[in-house]
Amino acid sequence: MTVPIPPPTGGDNRAPFATVRIGTGPGDLADVTLPVRSVAVEDHDRLTDEAKVVLDDPTGVLAHALFEGLVVRLDLGRQMQHAALFEGVVVSSRVLAGPQGQHIELTARDYSHRLAQTPFAPETWNTGEPLSALLRRLVTATGTGITVGRIEPVDDTAPDARGAGRYVATSVWDFILDQARGQGCLAYVELTDKKESQFSFRPIAAIAASEPIGTLRYCRVGSDLVTFTYERISSGALPVRSASTVDPDTGRLVDQPAPVAPPRPLPAAPQTGRAPAASDQMRAAIEALTGKAAVAQGRLSTPAERVVGKAAGTAQDARNRVSVDPTRIVGMSGRGKAVGNALLRAKAMLRITGLAPWAEGVWYLTKVNHVYTRDLVGDRQDSSYFTHITATR
Repeated sequence: MTVPIPPPTGGDNRAPFATVRIGTGPGDLADVTLPVRSVAVEDHDRLTDEAKVVLDDPTGVLAHALFEGLVVRLDLGRQMQHAALFEGVVVSSRVLAGPQGQHIELTARDYSHRLAQTPFAPETWNTGEPLSALLRRLVTATGTGITVGRIEPVDDTAPDARGAGRYVATSVWDFILDQARGQGCLAYVELTDKKESQFSFRPIAAIAASEPIGTLRYCRVGSDLVTFTYERISSGALPVRSASTVDPDTGRLVDQPAPVAPPRPLPAAPQTGRAPAASDQMRAAIEALTGKAAVAQGRLSTPAERVVGKAAGTAQDARNRVSVDPTRIVGMSGRGKAVGNALLRAKAMLRITGLAPWAEGVWYLTKVNHVYTRDLVGDRQDSSYFTHITATR
């Protein structure tokens, strides 16, 4: 049978820090950090954020408790710098019995989960009010616990009543996400420094144009970015798309092709200052391989092998819109592990350095996982905190 692990003590300001509070609401939260074994928070740009908290249960009492519906607030970071990272409602719990004793795992989701559980009736929105006003009214309804952040729709006109049939028997959150997808926006609920769960509705283009929240540097020893795996993705070669429709004014077919994307620059020559000295044979092999890759890239950049597609829409769409995700315009994806940092959040831009010259620069964080664990090693407590990132550019 295990015993609760005491929280970190001492003067190490770099030691991992975690605080878990649970209660019936934001104003009624009790500190339950003492039996906490691990905390994992998944911050996603397009999905509801989720947290898992594992608690020691040496007495077996917790296995009989009902946690669903309780509110959880998590603070993570370092002793010298930590932040309120997550607030949500417990949606499930399960008992984990193993060689090290019995534990309870709680799964919580942010307050958008409450909107996902609220049925959506078209008559509640077909009032002619602007979309921003409608969103504000829906997310701040009684019992959601959500405040309003930045609501910046691309088109702030009232939703089209002709689409009412699509929203029958769906939830309020489904309706909000549908509006976001249609406008190239992100809709999300996020805990702020003021410990408020704020709803935001922002264009992806505006987020992609924002300043990076910071810089992570990769190097072999002592860097904040411990590992980073990156690659070109199939969508990296921007597809040539055209939008075709019938102009209601003239009856003619309107075809608006996308501008042709310029070919990617050839890979830079290997930087000898970044790698140990190689033999002449090794350098020759690398140069030969780089040359072959450059030839292959040139072939893929020919117009005959580009992906071509069509998107149907209105005449105005054909004249004005070509859908390109600004967070994937270079065509790269990456996954990495960094020293725990509560300031890293999804839906933000991050500068990464220390990589190959063609991969350095600003990346968009699609998903950030914060993982805190605490164990006893003999008589000594050992805690760790890492942040795992998934990014595109």
